[in-house]
Amino acid sequence: MHHDRHTGMRAIGALQHSKQSIWVPPMSDFIKINVDVAFSHSAAPFGIGYIMRNSSGKFLFASTETGNSTSPNEAECWG
Repeated sequence: MHHDRHTGMRAIGALQHSKQSIWVPPMSDFIKINVDVAFSHSAAPFGIGYIMRNSSGKFLFASTETGNSTSPNEAECWG
């Protein structure tokens, strides 16, 4: 396992895991949408997860999608 102290990423084999983060609510009367993309390798399917919450942290909506991409950057653009 390798840990990059600059990015906080840990690489385990071909997988990378980031440090756990704490959700920060948006300003009052705003909605926050958090998105995460899982990507394996080029020309592979990827998965996207979304969650929407208001400024008090109340759950409003969540969804997932899958698609095909040739790069992690392209997969991130879907999200």
